[in-house]
Amino acid sequence: MSLNQRSRRAVPSTLNTPTAVNVNAVSSVTQEQAEQFLTQFIDASEHNRNPLNLNDQDQKTGFSSNSETVAVASQLKRIQRNLRGLPPLSTSETPEASNNNDEANR
Repeated sequence: MSLNQRSRRAVPSTLNTPTAVNVNAVSSVTQEQAEQFLTQFIDASEHNRNPLNLNDQDQKTGFSSNSETVAVASQLKRIQRNLRGLPPLSTSETPEASNNNDEANR
């Protein structure tokens, strides 16, 4: 074995070094303001996912065109529906509910 070993230390970058944030003031936002901001972010993320908008000047503040962000985007859309006062979307019935309906129809 070699006695000279390299250090496995990561090169400092913005991804692996701490960042200090100073909060000077706090202000609350209304549900309408939060929904508006979230809508703008979701729209920008969908714009960035479009392959026709790959130029730097076409990119907007939102998620990049990465397939890993699909789950996060769907969660943000659920929050958006909640802020709008809409009920959650149900994709399928629970098995118990369908069994109860079958028994009631007999």
